[in-house]
Amino acid sequence: MLYNWYIPGVPRPELTAIVEPNESDHVLGFQRIVTATHIGTHIDAQRHVYRNGMSIDQYPLDRFFGGAVCWDVSYKGRLGVITPSDLERCEPKLEGEHMVLFYTGYGKYFETDYHLYYEQPYFNLEAADWLIGHGVNLVGIDGHTVDKPYSIRSTAFVPGAPAEKRSISPSGPGSESVHERLMKNNVLIIEHMGNLDKVAGRRFKLCALPLKLRGGDGSPARCIAIIDE
Repeated sequence: MLYNWYIPGVPRPELTAIVEPNESDHVLGFQRIVTATHIGTHIDAQRHVYRNGMSIDQYPLDRFFGGAVCWDVSYKGRLGVITPSDLERCEPKLEGEHMVLFYTGYGKYFETDYHLYYEQPYFNLEAADWLIGHGVNLVGIDGHTVDKPYSIRSTAFVPGAPAEKRSISPSGPGSESVHERLMKNNVLIIEHMGNLDKVAGRRFKLCALPLKLRGGDGSPARCIAIIDE
């Protein structure tokens, strides 16, 4: 799991020993993990946005495995807005795939420069509608959000934010976010992905299995690409 502790109000994951292994006494080791659901590489479930939405354990397994493409949008650069015209030019074209990953090039800053990491390209609502209209049901990105980055938001949704600024929408209360638009249409979101440079511009099978957390609003996930050479 990638450990991202740069989100204000969200504690750093902890992995501690309950019992240490001891070979001479034949004692097995046990550890305890404490983590937020939206830290490191993780999948957002509908319940992340909607209180009565689907929790991560309610999705069938085939939502997390299948044909995928990875589109290179790194040319958009710092705080670039990804629009439908950008999606139209992406390669390879969709040929029945329902899972699309986006290589922004900002994943490399995850643990080296979080200021730059928070200035990734992002989607506008029209791009979200384009993806929904083309049958995409899972979107992944090598960044911290599919919405406007934290560094240029007037509002925040994280714990500890003042009430007047506590909103999931980057444009403030009363306006819909990309998260809401996608989740409302049952599109899963994977954030903080790594190594997308290795699959950018390619077609492959994606396996992105979350933990089966009962009632979970999301889950850490180990994502792998299976490439037919």
